[in-house]
Amino acid sequence: MGVSVLLAVDAAHAKPGPQERAAAETLFREGKKLMAAGSVADACRRFEESQRIDPQGGTLLALALCHEKEGRIATAWVEYREAAETAKTAGRPDRVAIAAKGAAALEPRLPRLSVTVPKASLQPWLTILRDGQELGQGAWDTAVPVDPGVHEVEASAPGRVSWKAKIEVAEGEEKKVSIPALQPEPAPASSSGVLPPEPPPKRSVPTGAWIAGGIGVAALGVGSWFGLRAISRRGESDEHCRGSLCDPTGVELNDEAKKAAVISNVAFGIGALGAGVAAYLYLTRGSGEARSEARGPLRVVAVPGPREAAIVVDGTW
Repeated sequence: MGVSVLLAVDAAHAKPGPQERAAAETLFREGKKLMAAGSVADACRRFEESQRIDPQGGTLLALALCHEKEGRIATAWVEYREAAETAKTAGRPDRVAIAAKGAAALEPRLPRLSVTVPKASLQPWLTILRDGQELGQGAWDTAVPVDPGVHEVEASAPGRVSWKAKIEVAEGEEKKVSIPALQPEPAPASSSGVLPPEPPPKRSVPTGAWIAGGIGVAALGVGSWFGLRAISRRGESDEHCRGSLCDPTGVELNDEAKKAAVISNVAFGIGALGAGVAAYLYLTRGSGEARSEARGPLRVVAVPGPREAAIVVDGTW
């Protein structure tokens, strides 16, 4: 265990309310009863909670005595010293004398632990923990008081394998632990110990898919244009017709509308076919026999006729 320090609350902080003070007083009294009954560990927990709720010089002094009996002499030593300062501020010389005497008696018995970091062990962002608490760089290579018992020291750094060690320190003993150079983390491996295979290279979109898609887009564009033209010509012909009778201009406009409609329908059909072929070639890319790379230029031509129209797609792919 590390050294815990309980400090008196600064006057600027909010004071506990009546309920908190009542709870703290009750816990303090229970702690005294448990101490008298020999239940030291339970008594210390009561004093700790009482001091947390409502810090008082008398509670801190009782807590130091309790921790001393519990064997946490480094913690008790710090608390005695703090209690002496608190009592001095409060004008309680009787408590000052008790706290100073307690701290002086414990000092020769204090275990000390030094965590050293050789130059070869320095790493960027090196973090050292002692009993789960970070040990600042200012405390490295310094023998500091600790409670008797087993202490865990851990060192870690980004990209390095963490290191841990447990050190037992007895009363009056001084020990040193040196942090070794942390090793780089190993490369990730699969559960079988074999490195995972590299992902397959990305397959490019086949040229045929590009061509078919281009034809589809072009045909859809042609279909859209002629569809709009058919609607336009049909609307213009209505101005020259009465029922089924049309003047020469109306007949001509009506024929143009029909031709444009036929071309639009054919173009939309080719557009849908091109999109389907492009999707098929994309989804089946990389399979089948190798295809020839020789390709000629492509042409998409709309050919109107007197009563029908067609779109001619010329080229190889």
